[in-house]
Amino acid sequence: MKIIYATLLTLATLPSLAQTAKTPPAAKISKQQQAADNQRKTDAFEAAKGKMQPPVDNGMVVVDKAPHGGIVGKQKPEMKITAADNSDVHAIFEGDVAAITKEDGGSTVLLQHGSYISAYGNLSAVSVTKGQHINAGNVLGKITGRRGQKATLRLEIWKKDAKKENIKIAPQEWLADQKK
Repeated sequence: MKIIYATLLTLATLPSLAQTAKTPPAAKISKQQQAADNQRKTDAFEAAKGKMQPPVDNGMVVVDKAPHGGIVGKQKPEMKITAADNSDVHAIFEGDVAAITKEDGGSTVLLQHGSYISAYGNLSAVSVTKGQHINAGNVLGKITGRRGQKATLRLEIWKKDAKKENIKIAPQEWLADQKK
């Protein structure tokens, strides 16, 4: 978790992926265009709230640390979802791979969606690369149980606020209700 937070702090100080993409001088994007593109991505992510598909098929939420009500400040809102061993983990929304980190529990993929970041932790295998554009539903990697434990995905959603601070947001409010 400390690695994810440190990575998010670093991402907050870096330009967006659109700003760092290598483009010929004639095709450089103005700051206004970058800001408009970032706002478009943020708006699209917000418009999909409550409609996103879960990141694993036939998963079961086992830990839901966030109280209902959205933003919960410095607490640890996250979802832990168990699934069959070697299950594919899918992107809940279109975005760009902002970072891939390794921890004791496996790898974490961070997808940037404008001012939002979705984090997929405990991956046993990663099938994307930093800077890659991902569509909703694309496979990011796999989860596998370790040491006799069930395969468990940790899902987090973060939002960069106006002060460029990252705030964790309750993920369950963003996913479509699967009981329908």
